Amino acid sequence: GKEYTPKTWLSDYLNININDYFSFMSTMQYSYNEKHELVEDDNWFHSDDYYNVSLSDFMSIINNALQFGASICICGDVSEPGYSASEEVAIVPDFDIPSKYINESARQKRLSDGSTTDDHCVHIVGYQKVNSEYWYLIKDSGSGAFDGKNKGYRFYHEDYVKLKMMNIMVYKEAGRKVLDRIIK
Repeated sequence: GKEYTPKTWLSDYLNININDYFSFMSTMQYSYNEKHELVEDDNWFHSDDYYNVSLSDFMSIINNALQFGASICICGDVSEPGYSASEEVAIVPDFDIPSKYINESARQKRLSDGSTTDDHCVHIVGYQKVNSEYWYLIKDSGSGAFDGKNKGYRFYHEDYVKLKMMNIMVYKEAGRKVLDRIIK
């Protein structure tokens, strides 16, 4: 067989241009529509290559990407009371915060006080709108995701994504509407 380095495997075999992918976060800590560092343990090399966008743009990028037919790499907190491995769902229980109060301030409070952390990254591979609310189909390759009847899959409610997911990475065309406003 042919020998590959990680870089030649990426360029020669997978044929992926890493410059075609963009990372986004949503925090009130920084100005919107600018690149900043994602402050969390997995970003140990302190990359400041994350576009900080409003929460509405963050959600819009996710929904536009799915409508475009792209999956989304998404990272955030999976150690929450509303995260149920046995039920294969992630929701925000009312005892935490009722849905109508989930906004940028509620999100920022949890980012700032450390109650939202980056535990795990997964892929959003689909969605379904139920009663005007999005439910996202999550592909989770972690060993704990294979304990339910839908091996390797979970369903995240849009409130959970809004409140507990810290960052996303998408293909450039899937994030085009927001990128065109930011990159001039």
